[in-house]
Amino acid sequence: MVAEYDGSWTLLRRYVDGPGTDDPIQWIEGASVTASAVRSLIKDRQGSVIGWSDTTGALQATYTYGPNGEPNSWSGSRFRYTGQIALPELQLYYYKARAYDPIAGRFLQTDPVGYKDGPDWYLYVHDDPLNESDPSGLCDTGTRTKGGSEFCRSSELPEGFGRSDDSAPTKAPTPTLENRIISAISDGRASTLGDYGKGVGEELLGGFLEGGLEGVPVGRIGGEVSKGIGETGVMGEKILKDLGGESQQFFRTSLGSRFVDQFLDGFAHESKVGYTALTASIRKQIAKDVELIKKEQVAGVTWHFFTSPVTGRGGPSKPLEELLRKSGIKIERH
Repeated sequence: MVAEYDGSWTLLRRYVDGPGTDDPIQWIEGASVTASAVRSLIKDRQGSVIGWSDTTGALQATYTYGPNGEPNSWSGSRFRYTGQIALPELQLYYYKARAYDPIAGRFLQTDPVGYKDGPDWYLYVHDDPLNESDPSGLCDTGTRTKGGSEFCRSSELPEGFGRSDDSAPTKAPTPTLENRIISAISDGRASTLGDYGKGVGEELLGGFLEGGLEGVPVGRIGGEVSKGIGETGVMGEKILKDLGGESQQFFRTSLGSRFVDQFLDGFAHESKVGYTALTASIRKQIAKDVELIKKEQVAGVTWHFFTSPVTGRGGPSKPLEELLRKSGIKIERH
C-alpha cells in the first residue's frame, strides 16, 4: 500500500517503504508534504510498528502487542504487527494471501499449499510468533528452521507464490485485497479505505476469507467446489449451503471475529469434516458461539460433523462433544 484516498479521490495519506519486505518507514498525513504531516515509524526486531515520532524526533504514540500480535489499540498507524496492514474495524491483519486473527492466533483462511506444510491449515508460524513471522501468509521466515520450513524452501510451492529463499522468483497472487477495496471505492460501494467493517469490508472479505483469491484452488470460489487443494475441507460447507440462508455470516465478539459457515432463520450452523479434537482454537470458537447465544445475536448454534472421504473418520472427540453439549450447542452427525 502506498496511499489512501476517500470516495472523491482526495488523498488522505501516503506511505514510504524501506528496502525490505513489509518495511514501512514513514507515513505522511494529508495531501501536502509538510513537516507536521510526516510521521516516522518505529519498529522492533520483528518489524512490528511500536510507535511513531514527528520530525523533531519526539515520540507521539506507542503500540504494544500480545504474544500473537494482539494490539493494545487498533487506532493509529495503518501498518502494525510484523509490518502488516491492520483492518481495525474487523480487528484483523492482512497477510496478502490470507487474513490473520490475532485473538485466535490463527489465519482465517486455509493454507493454499494444503497439508504439504503441516497438518493444520490455519496455523500461524508453527505456533512460534515470538521468533518467526509470515510476510506472505504462505511460509514462515524460519528463524528456527533457517529459511522456513522444508516445504517453503522447496520448489513445490504452487506457481505464483514466492519461496523463502532469495533466489526464487516471487509473484504476488492477484487480485489483492487492496485491489478489491480500491475497486469498491471507485464504483461507490465505499467512501474511504476505512470502510472495512461497515458492510463493504464484509462483502469484500467474505469471499476472500471463504474461498481464497481468484485463481487459487483452495476451496469454494464463486459457489463452486474447487477440484484442487481444500476440496474435502469445504464439503460440509457446501452441504450446509444447500439449506439456504447466508454463507460465512460475520459476527463480532469480545474474543474476535466469528464467521459462521451458514446462517439460516436466526440459527448458526458450523461444519466440521473429519475427526475433530478439542484444541485451543476449537475451544475459543465454542466460546464465541456461547457469547453469540447469550447476547441473543443468534437463536441457537448447531455443529455438523461429516465423515472425511480421505481418512474415513468423522465426528467430535469425547471432550469436544461434552463441551459442546455443556455449552448448549446442538450436535448433528452426517
